[in-house]
Amino acid sequence: MPPQPVLEVCVDSLENARRAGAAGADRLELCSALSSGGLTPSLALTRAVCALEVPVHVLIRTREGPFRFTPAETELMAADIRDAAAAGAAGVVVGALDHTGELDEVPMRLWAATAAEVGVRAVCHRAFDLSADPLRSLAQLHAWGYSGVLTSGGAPTASEGAALLRRLREQAAPNFEVLAGGGVRPDTLADLLRQTGVNAVHGSFSQLWPSAPALETDLGFDQRERRTDAAQVSQARRLLREILKA
Repeated sequence: MPPQPVLEVCVDSLENARRAGAAGADRLELCSALSSGGLTPSLALTRAVCALEVPVHVLIRTREGPFRFTPAETELMAADIRDAAAAGAAGVVVGALDHTGELDEVPMRLWAATAAEVGVRAVCHRAFDLSADPLRSLAQLHAWGYSGVLTSGGAPTASEGAALLRRLREQAAPNFEVLAGGGVRPDTLADLLRQTGVNAVHGSFSQLWPSAPALETDLGFDQRERRTDAAQVSQARRLLREILKA
């Protein structure tokens, strides 16, 4: 039986999680500070989102900046993995690079082992796209116990990285998920699926609300919020199933 299609929607609030789930998301990736690339969400938010009837993968990233972590940060993130599992998460999303640009084996092995210990999946995030040798990194992730990787194929968007995404999908083990993410939208989804052969895609499917600031200020911050667009989620889910069924 071919793998089931997976639509993962990235959310950073309870309301966005509810919108995505109601619109048909197969899985949620939960984070905070989505505009900064995502950070570990609060435990209260994690509990609330995990109480919804949608599997949740929790992003574990203790701070902004480069994906190089000190031993203390590495241990802190391992503790966050345990907390996410206790809150009801189905998986965690992590990533670290060493000074050579390769995946950093010590923290990556620790996080995978911690996830296995508490019974959740471990997935590598788009730090993978910065790794020096993505095919070697793919083999390492599988050997270390990871169940998937979120990747744009090393390009700014998954559509631009389609050639590498196809190579990764062809090289990956049957039970290893290559999750295509980066600029994924309903209007690009059909071509992306046909070019890459992936069956799992990731996106925020969101828009700023309101579309223009209600009040112009010079305080240096924007009071608009990024809301999950239920119509985009629903359309992406329908397309994903129609195309992979064809």
